[in-house]
Amino acid sequence: MKRKISLSGQTVPVAQIDISTKYAGKIADVAVNLGDVVAPGQVLLIQDTADTNLSLNQDKAALEQAVADSKAAESQFGSDLQKAEVEYDTAKMNYNRYAVLKNEGAISQQELDTAYQALIVAKSALDNLESQNVGDVPASVASKYAAQAKAGYTIDSLAQQLDDMTLRAPRAGVITYRNAEVAP
Repeated sequence: MKRKISLSGQTVPVAQIDISTKYAGKIADVAVNLGDVVAPGQVLLIQDTADTNLSLNQDKAALEQAVADSKAAESQFGSDLQKAEVEYDTAKMNYNRYAVLKNEGAISQQELDTAYQALIVAKSALDNLESQNVGDVPASVASKYAAQAKAGYTIDSLAQQLDDMTLRAPRAGVITYRNAEVAP
């Protein structure tokens, strides 16, 4: 006795993954065809990256400029601080000399007052520079460091965008549907 049973059905994959690009744009290369077997991480599609590469190069130049600006700001602040310290010390010595000369009657009160005014101006300039810190860094230098960090983050973002413009297979499988063609 033989029995024959006919059944109809449909085969379905264990998993189906629909993949799409993260960014809209031209397609530069489609590396797979229908029915191709792919491995995890295999390149499936590459988008045109010309504009993103240009932006990345511009931002790399901006980072180099920000690094140079940071160094220049550090140097300038150090120079300004040293100059203010020297001017204050000089004004203080001059005032002390004028005070001695005034006590001896060699100069007028007005000349002593002028030396005192120069001392106050020099002290004010020094105090102004010394009070500009944001934490341990002068504000003018901290601003340049922030611009440098911002340029670095922009570069990281564009590098990630470039990486995202290459579509890779998330797992092993077979290409069963393809709706992408290279842009003319």
